[in-house]
Amino acid sequence: MGRMSSPPSATGVRLSFSDLPPRVRAEIESRTGAAVVEAADQVGGFSPGAAARLLLADGSRIFVKAAGAELNPQTPNMYRDEARALAALPTAVPAPRLLWTYDNGDWVALGIEDIDGRQPQVPWRNDELHRVLDAYEKMAAVLTPTPPGFADVRHTHAKTLSGWRTLAADPPADLDVWTRRNLGRLADLEARWPDYAGGD
Repeated sequence: MGRMSSPPSATGVRLSFSDLPPRVRAEIESRTGAAVVEAADQVGGFSPGAAARLLLADGSRIFVKAAGAELNPQTPNMYRDEARALAALPTAVPAPRLLWTYDNGDWVALGIEDIDGRQPQVPWRNDELHRVLDAYEKMAAVLTPTPPGFADVRHTHAKTLSGWRTLAADPPADLDVWTRRNLGRLADLEARWPDYAGGD
């Protein structure tokens, strides 16, 4: 496995793979077809669910994410959405493949192809930045037009991407001076995001 650089500081606290309910761990092993001999918990991200790179008894590896509604009621639905998106990706997209899903109505787990790699260095290095931009360019070409199975973000994120406008409608008394002075401009900029998210 590749060495991981330090994640951004604004991350959630993840559940350890070993702390998953026994029934969920058993279902994961059933789907992988081999016993888990090592679980390397991954840090980063904002989900409270487990994220681990698993080494299996047959020598293979798999990346697993799992979360239950008791950790956060929204996370299982986010994982369901992620599973649908991964399954709909064309094979030409340079992304790990979804291998299986487990969903008992409460807990959702995704088995994803394990990819050797690491996070980009922070601050960014030019060579890594260009690799990322090249990947974006390739993905834009492969994913235009948008493949079937993907929802329009202008509908799925209409309520989510409205923080500045919500704040502007009822600014708190302790809002800092810079934000208060620029709140109208920030709300106006935010209101235009659907224009940039349209097209093919």
